[in-house]
Amino acid sequence: MILSSALAAVIGACGVLPGIEVTRQEEPRTSDESGWIGGQAYAALREDRLARAVDTARGLVVRYSDDNGHSWSGEQLVSPIEPAGEGRRRMPGFDTFYLDPDNGRFVLFFAEYIQPDPTGGQSELDAAISAPRTRRMYYRVSQDAGRSWGPKRQVIEKGPEYDAEHWARDAWFGKSELVMEGRRILKLSDGTLLAPCYLWAAIEQRRRFIRETGATTGFPFDGGAKELPDENYYVVTVCLRGRWRDDLSAIDWESGGRILIPYGYSSAGTCGSDEPTFAVLDDGRILCVVRTSTGFVPEFEKRKIAMRRYCATSRDGGRSWEDVRPLGFDDGGALNSPSAYSEFLRSSNNGKWYWIGNILPEPTHGGCDPRYPLQIAELDPKTLGIKRDTVTVIQDRPADEPPLVRYSNFRVYEERGGNDLILLMTQGYSEKEANPVKCPTYRYRIKIPLR
Repeated sequence: MILSSALAAVIGACGVLPGIEVTRQEEPRTSDESGWIGGQAYAALREDRLARAVDTARGLVVRYSDDNGHSWSGEQLVSPIEPAGEGRRRMPGFDTFYLDPDNGRFVLFFAEYIQPDPTGGQSELDAAISAPRTRRMYYRVSQDAGRSWGPKRQVIEKGPEYDAEHWARDAWFGKSELVMEGRRILKLSDGTLLAPCYLWAAIEQRRRFIRETGATTGFPFDGGAKELPDENYYVVTVCLRGRWRDDLSAIDWESGGRILIPYGYSSAGTCGSDEPTFAVLDDGRILCVVRTSTGFVPEFEKRKIAMRRYCATSRDGGRSWEDVRPLGFDDGGALNSPSAYSEFLRSSNNGKWYWIGNILPEPTHGGCDPRYPLQIAELDPKTLGIKRDTVTVIQDRPADEPPLVRYSNFRVYEERGGNDLILLMTQGYSEKEANPVKCPTYRYRIKIPLR
């Protein structure tokens, strides 16, 4: 574990770091795996069988391990890449596993979207920007730990007005979308499944949301702006609420509340207030933390507007959200963070919620970098802030890596037996890094104290 002097200043005069221990080893990957490490989860309640989702040139594949991830076999192609008309193809991705703790059903959620065939000459960025208008969510259910899967089902909200094209309250194929992107699905005490999602809103939706809710604080409205530029995406956090059907064959869905944060933090080229993560507190409240991003980096830099993660709470199972505010420390101090992924996870060792994300020693004024160090810290259930004196480094930048190396886009689960957290992460680099030499994947073992 590496702890920089700048980070030590952020953590403050807290004495010795808490009893969290972190070790790292390189995680082997097969030659056909592409992109970041995929999701990994147990596939059964009473069988220590792990599943891993893998993006390949053929499509989305699931592999299995019966020896705690040391070896993998039993490959299944669950969502292939397929032609979708001239010059286009249907692409899968954004996988999420969910093992229901009550009925043992194992569910794989994934998205499919229409992408111009890259052999046609379109750039990777152009293809990424076109995807949000065509992405839809699907799932498959297994009753036997992934040995077989039920049919592919589209996520379609319950009600006569919804179909494969208008498949959720805010989602129309070809105009807007909802996506989970590897988010952790939680089950509430009343049996509701709570799925953190985010919406790439159409232009007319964006204008309506902002005017209906009065979310016009901060830049650019404090500078006198009256209208919003059409070319920028507007990304909003939304949750989906699901209920198993009586025969457990499928899930019925309804849209929950939207979380609207100041516009300057919600609109950017291919991101915004997205990648939400939930923690369900003992009193029934739900805390949501979201990534933010901005399409106004020059103005943020000029005015020294700090990037902040935002959070909100729900008291009605995600149907509505309140107390929208920047995420901070438990002592009221500001938490500096880039535009990057984060995750909540509750430890079985002590019942505490832990947040994993990038905390920076100084504020950044827009953009995704730097994405180091990556830390884990305890959530304070009273203040709903991050406990400053529990911040522990998982990975900082090694001396031989460039300033634009990234430690983010990880997946994490709790290992059975000792209840260690296992974090899987592919080392990445900013798009501005001209010559990234290596992108290894690492397995981090995070030991959580018993109290």
